Amino acid sequence: MTSQAQNMAAESEAQVEHDRGSSRRIEFINLMLFLVGSGWFFFYRDRAEALGFFLGGLINAVNLRLMISIIHGFTGGQAVSKKKLTAQVLIKFVGGLGALALILLKVKPPAVPFLLGLSTVVLAVLAEGVIGIFRRDS
Repeated sequence: MTSQAQNMAAESEAQVEHDRGSSRRIEFINLMLFLVGSGWFFFYRDRAEALGFFLGGLINAVNLRLMISIIHGFTGGQAVSKKKLTAQVLIKFVGGLGALALILLKVKPPAVPFLLGLSTVVLAVLAEGVIGIFRRDS
């Protein structure tokens, strides 16, 4: 292996580790938003809204965790078949839609807190981007 190929492999491995750190931080921020939001709705609003936020955030957190594990499995260096990757994504998608339908049809949570719970990952990604900008500057 030439030194240029070794450098490219090392840079690629460093990028994968950086991405894993970013995904862990996004997961952590998402979990904190989920817990703080659920607590806020529980203590400052009514329990139905807290349940709605909690269920939306729970679907979101599980979906994020599954997607990260699928992506890390795909980019982790080992060969992953296209069939296995397709099956994992399809199972995650159908399971997520099933959970969403079950919650909406059976529990019928209030719309706004439920949608806010579902959107915590957007805020987590945004926060990680802002943190990344400040981290790069220092």
